[in-house]
Amino acid sequence: MMDFVGGSTAMAIAINVDWNAIVNQIIAGLIVALVIGVILLVGYIIGVISKRGTIYVLRKTVDPALNKTELGQSIARSGVDIASLTGSLVLAFVMTIAFIAAIQYLPNMGTTGIVIEQIALYLPRLIGGVIVLTVGIILVGLLAQYIETLLAGVFEERDRKLSKLISNLILIGLVAFTITLGLNIMLLSGDLVYPLILGTVIIGAGAIIGSTMIDSLTAQHKSFEDAAPYAKFLIYLVFITIGVAAIFSQYPATLAVLQTLAWGLAIAMALMIVPFLIKLLKTEMNSTENNTEKEKE
Repeated sequence: MMDFVGGSTAMAIAINVDWNAIVNQIIAGLIVALVIGVILLVGYIIGVISKRGTIYVLRKTVDPALNKTELGQSIARSGVDIASLTGSLVLAFVMTIAFIAAIQYLPNMGTTGIVIEQIALYLPRLIGGVIVLTVGIILVGLLAQYIETLLAGVFEERDRKLSKLISNLILIGLVAFTITLGLNIMLLSGDLVYPLILGTVIIGAGAIIGSTMIDSLTAQHKSFEDAAPYAKFLIYLVFITIGVAAIFSQYPATLAVLQTLAWGLAIAMALMIVPFLIKLLKTEMNSTENNTEKEKE
């Protein structure tokens, strides 16, 4: 009988100890939840203030200059508010930092906790890369527009296309640099990304160079008008082939096929453009003879 009573007393004591542990765990959990809530609230307040400050600064500085450019007008027609978008990204970035700080107070949850922590640590890179891509490309467009305006005052009227050519090439290069920087921040760089950027830059630069060169040549030599479309097509085709080869440089089999195709296209286009070059030469010779006869008269 005494053993039964003693056992009941020990069980009651054990039960009391378990309840105390539960209460302590609840209190500790409430404290952690309160700390996390305070951190997130403070992060949200700082994020909202940062968002409003960013929007205000962009409205006063970037928007007026951007609205004067073709890029800004295109963005406005698309209905995208760059200032508001950038402000929202800044808010998301600040909230991500607050979230990272908050999860440090979470108890150990094993594999799930590790996954959440890894995701939280990657989010600032993701949002930072998007901010760099968004704001960087806009600033690059403004810089290219400024360079074009500056060079337009240096070149003569007949050479104004050169200022456009230079500014476009600078624009392509800076856009490629901005995209590379943004992808590096997001840890998306690699053997597949860089060839893609390089190939795109080659194709874009080739299109701009070909168009400007042929237009300038046609403006100075009217007899070249008939051959101009074929010359443009040939230049475009060459740069496109080189760009595609750069994009697929990681695939040797595809690259070999492209090289063979490039040689075939080059030979075919050369044969097609020969008659126009002969016509151009005859026209220039006739023009020279007519000018000589007029001088003699």
